[in-house]
Amino acid sequence: MKQTDALTHELNVVGGASGRNVYEKMMSIWDDRLSSEKYERALIAMQDEQSGHSYKKMSSIEYVLPADTVADIALKNTAGGSLRTTTSILLGLLVTISFILNLLLMATILSSKKLRSVVLYLLFCNVALLNIVDILAGMFVSLLFVANGSWFFSKGLCRFNAAVQQFVHMELLMGLMIMAVERAITLFFAHRPTFTRARTVATVVALWTISTCFAIPILTPGIPVKPFKSRYLCAVDSNAPILFPLAQILVYGGCLFISLVCFGALLSRGNQDKTRSLPIKPQDYSEFIKKSRALQDYLTLAKLVLFLMIAFVLIVGPTIILNFFVEVRNSHEILQYSAPYEVPQDADTILNWLKFVYPLIAPLIIYSVCSDIWLKLQQLVCCRRPKTIAIGSWQGEQGNNGNGGLDESNVMTLVATAEGLQLRLPQHASVQQQTSNIMRITDARRDNPSQYPRYGEIAAAASEPLGTLPNLATSPLQAKITNHEKKHHHNQPSKIPRIKDPVVVTLSHSKPTKKASSKKSSYKYNGSETNTPAVSSSMVDNVP
Repeated sequence: MKQTDALTHELNVVGGASGRNVYEKMMSIWDDRLSSEKYERALIAMQDEQSGHSYKKMSSIEYVLPADTVADIALKNTAGGSLRTTTSILLGLLVTISFILNLLLMATILSSKKLRSVVLYLLFCNVALLNIVDILAGMFVSLLFVANGSWFFSKGLCRFNAAVQQFVHMELLMGLMIMAVERAITLFFAHRPTFTRARTVATVVALWTISTCFAIPILTPGIPVKPFKSRYLCAVDSNAPILFPLAQILVYGGCLFISLVCFGALLSRGNQDKTRSLPIKPQDYSEFIKKSRALQDYLTLAKLVLFLMIAFVLIVGPTIILNFFVEVRNSHEILQYSAPYEVPQDADTILNWLKFVYPLIAPLIIYSVCSDIWLKLQQLVCCRRPKTIAIGSWQGEQGNNGNGGLDESNVMTLVATAEGLQLRLPQHASVQQQTSNIMRITDARRDNPSQYPRYGEIAAAASEPLGTLPNLATSPLQAKITNHEKKHHHNQPSKIPRIKDPVVVTLSHSKPTKKASSKKSSYKYNGSETNTPAVSSSMVDNVP
């Protein structure tokens, strides 16, 4: 009755016949015992009419509950699902490609003994391993977050995700700092083996320990964390202690300062090398060229480390700076005097996507600069042999070598030594080579008998294989043989009569005896014609 009296009073305030009609309708509705929901709707309509709207206009408006707006909610869910699908596909491709590139980089370096011996390449493995950890514990979790639309993991996994991000960021910066220090110390103190493989591994383990110590506090309840929908990750929430981000800022600043000092020293040394002049003595040119090439290769790797540092600062740096700013601004000590700061959603999403690109960019930079790593990667992926197969005689069955393949003993090898290029002959071909040397030396001696050494020296020289001679290009023996080959190349017949028997002939200029034939023969020797008696068996003698 009280509700009816109140309703009657409100209708009287409105006044008029329209008010009485409404009252009659409401009484009929009340008599029909409608639900309380319909009564509330009618009461709301009458209150709106009291505010100045006519009943005719209000009769065209329908008031429904939010649960009844199915179409609007369906459209919103459809648009959100389409966006999540596109984001999941792009993030999945980025995760897959980045994981494969970093895994191949580690496999390429660790599978080669030559690459493992380089200290800087071991530090590259450290960077690749950190990228893999970031991909599995960070980017892959973000992919699941995006695909599901919300964080469906536990609170403990959220803390672990935030701790892994903190660990990876600090360890990456420390690893790049150690690379810069290694380049600088090895260049200026080359005589001191400071960075050996054992010391490098110990240094990396120490850096991992320091980064872990800074990540452990996030796993405790003292630092609040929460999932950020715009970042697709978990991060430190408001009301955290202000000392925690300040300590991290000091560590990051120290690493950047040390890296800048090392890079400045390396670049100054490179500029000094450009101003060096050539040595005065020509015999020092070879040593000068070797040192210059070694220094250029060393500085090329130093520039590679600089490129990695620049990529880290430009790609991951904005996200780290934003996190530090939010943690300090929303810390427990500052929130006592101000309201919490909210990061714009677009900026948060863009910077987070930019951070995901670094595991893809880092191995690509290494592949583009280090040609030896790239060649080894091609051999590893394409299953190529590290050494070329020698072309020799094929044996269908297993020979003496036991492998049933190519007989490498039939292959001549050109070897570069300090004395020049040397030709190494097969073992079974040494006899044939000695015979060939004897024939060539004998022909050369017949052409120039007065300028050639004695037969004993010739035989001793001819008995050596060609590959063991000190330097065939400059020896007088080879020079005479070359002149003889040029004569035969031009098809010039020899002007000295040939003797079939393998003996040396001595011609006597004495008068012929009665026993000797009086027939004379003439030949040219050194451009002059000489008359000599005919050769007989009694005039043949060996030359000592």
